[in-house]
Amino acid sequence: MTVTRYDTPKNINEVVFPIEEVEVASWTPERDGKGKCTQVHMILKARGAEHPMVVRFKSPVTLQNLIDSLIEHRDYVFGKKP
Repeated sequence: MTVTRYDTPKNINEVVFPIEEVEVASWTPERDGKGKCTQVHMILKARGAEHPMVVRFKSPVTLQNLIDSLIEHRDYVFGKKP
C-alpha cells in the first residue's frame, strides 16, 4: 500500500463515496476470533452502499505511513496540536 501525500490542497467537487461511519478493528484469521491478530482493518460504511469497504493493513509500516499522513494533514488544516 502506498500513501500519497499531496503538497497542494485538492478540491473534490463531488463526493462519490459519502462515508457515514468509520470503524477500526484488529483482525484474526481464526473463525472464533480468539487467535493471534495479524491485521488492522479500517471499515468504511458509505451511505447507500450494500457492503462496507474494508482497508486491510498487513504490516506496521503501511499503517504507520497512513497515520503519519493523517497527522500531517490534520496539522496543516487544523493547526498543530499541543
